[in-house]
Amino acid sequence: MTEKDKDEVALQRFVEYIQIKTVQPEPDYDSAMKFLKNYAQELGLEYRAVTLDESRQAALLTWPSTSSTETSIVLNSHIDVVPVFEEHWMVPPFSGEIRDGKIYGRGTQDMKCVGIQYLEAIRRLKAAKYEPKRTIHCLFVPDEEIGGVRGMGKFITLDECKALNIGFVLDEGLASETDVFQVYYGDRSVLWIQFLVKGKTGHGSRLIENTAAEKAQFILNEMLKFRANEKECLEKSEATDKLIQLGNVTTVNLTKLTGGVQQNVVPDQYSLYFDCRIKPDGYDAFKEFLHDVIKRTPKENDDEVILHYVQDSGRVCITDVEKPSWWLNCFKRTCEQMKCKTNWTVFPAATDGRYLRGEGYPAIGFSPMINTPILLHDHNEYLHKDVFLHGIEIYVKLLENLTNAATDGRYLRGEGYPAIGFSPMINTPILLHDHNEYLHKDVFLHGIEIYVKLFENLTNGESAYVIQLPSGSFKSPAEAAESYLEKLEKGGAKKTRPFQVDLVSYSPSITNSKTVHVLSHSEYPASSFAFAEQSNSQMLVADNTFIALMNKLKTLRAFETRLPKMEARGTRLEYQDFVINLGTVSQSQTTKGLVLEVAYVPMDETRDGYCLIQEFLQSFLNMPKQMIQKLITEQLTATDGRYLRGEGYPAIGFSPMINTPILLHDHNEYLHKDVFLHGIEIYVKLLENLTNGESA
Repeated sequence: MTEKDKDEVALQRFVEYIQIKTVQPEPDYDSAMKFLKNYAQELGLEYRAVTLDESRQAALLTWPSTSSTETSIVLNSHIDVVPVFEEHWMVPPFSGEIRDGKIYGRGTQDMKCVGIQYLEAIRRLKAAKYEPKRTIHCLFVPDEEIGGVRGMGKFITLDECKALNIGFVLDEGLASETDVFQVYYGDRSVLWIQFLVKGKTGHGSRLIENTAAEKAQFILNEMLKFRANEKECLEKSEATDKLIQLGNVTTVNLTKLTGGVQQNVVPDQYSLYFDCRIKPDGYDAFKEFLHDVIKRTPKENDDEVILHYVQDSGRVCITDVEKPSWWLNCFKRTCEQMKCKTNWTVFPAATDGRYLRGEGYPAIGFSPMINTPILLHDHNEYLHKDVFLHGIEIYVKLLENLTNAATDGRYLRGEGYPAIGFSPMINTPILLHDHNEYLHKDVFLHGIEIYVKLFENLTNGESAYVIQLPSGSFKSPAEAAESYLEKLEKGGAKKTRPFQVDLVSYSPSITNSKTVHVLSHSEYPASSFAFAEQSNSQMLVADNTFIALMNKLKTLRAFETRLPKMEARGTRLEYQDFVINLGTVSQSQTTKGLVLEVAYVPMDETRDGYCLIQEFLQSFLNMPKQMIQKLITEQLTATDGRYLRGEGYPAIGFSPMINTPILLHDHNEYLHKDVFLHGIEIYVKLLENLTNGESA
């Protein structure tokens, strides 16, 4: 099949999908499910209809991976579309008619295009004999346009969802009227509210006190005042596309006002209905605002003003796009490869992504439509065929990256070894697995220099942890961290970037019930054995016996599963030759303690780095010496040669034993006699050369 043939098939399937009237309130889900089942058979995908209730199913089309150990990718889209007003359309809204390259139809942007793009990207990958290392699930769910409660809201509660082993989810986004793709890492909360206000009634000719209208006017004024403030914030934004930036503010709109029975009768009650969309970090504050409005509304009795939540999605979760992750790296790499400019923001409305994020799955909303007017839910909704086809190309590259990003590092981390991926190649196009892959020689040689300095620091750095911090009047570790951060900045330390480290928790059989032990890894270069005290003066304490302990812990993976993983997160600072990590430790979103690490970085044998660290902490944080503990790094491969080199004598280490297992310090240590005797011959020749008087 030629590229042109693939494009024609993709356009044909898109039009066929548009022609299925999955329009609310009576969507034809049966026809859609048949269409998707046939599509799966055509592409060679596994197909499952997942029952949600007596009248609704979700379609799951699966491309199994070559590896059973990796988490899966879910490509989510919804089947239903919103109603239409046919009299306002240029073409029949379910025809899929193409005019001047524009494909018209309800759902062309929201979001039947994306569902077809997923599947057509898979068609192209299969045609190229590609084999994904992660399983890909294409999920088609009902009822997103009416809240998703019986669609995705139901699906995430099922065992079928849990069995997918989800690692990352792609969901819907919006078109962009510029050349910048919009990427959404969260939604706004949905809050539909009703204010029911009651008052005195009577003849319309009288001036009655304490009427419902007066209360309604006060509430309306307060809500519109809030709306005006948010609108002002939006207008001050530097962004040119206001709809995109709506995710950063809370919108309030009066959608219905009811009351009264007759022209000459003062109404005894009014109902004011508002549609409120709340920015991710504003949910609690907005609810406090609503209750404050009720409290301040003039009234004689509390039951004269009642607030009713018609729909409340609750606080929304967002996907953390600041914390490094494999899927984030893959997504950004794809955008770089496809030369896609992106803007990361909050979706102005609500999508099915909120259900997935609420369950802890990382999910972003992305619809690859640029230079396109935003027409979801509008008359004459369309998508240009070139934009549609280019979106397929983007998904091809994105799925390649998302399902082929595994490295050998996962095996090492799985055994508890700390491992990071790093290739020192900057100002270089990403060409791995691409045609004409290359690396400039200057970049290659500079990488060697980086590794030289890295190895120096990894094998010669000194670091220390504070073993006890004065608790003072701090109410929480976060408050303590903030106070110490302020002291460090006042002393001249500069923030450089956030730091985040995953820790492994281990609870010994004999321990104080308030103690959680932590196995942590410092980068300069020592490891530490620490514990967080769960008391009013929560802190982390370092233990210099960590190395000896680690030598005895041969089954680290068993410890990893006993308790949830812990995480240290905070701020990295630099002051002269010192690096400071300051923050808090949390476990299952509960703060456990405070972490403070100070490292003296330079390789300088004439100075005692540990003493310098002591002086640093004493001068900055007024800490007595006994509160600071050195981390002893046992050099397992250290020899007497280090003393000789320390005096300036050139020395190398050499034992002539080849084809021999390394058994030093092990049971049944041995050496074959032939190896031993051959070593003597080597030393004979070596000593001859060394003592033969040649010089240069």
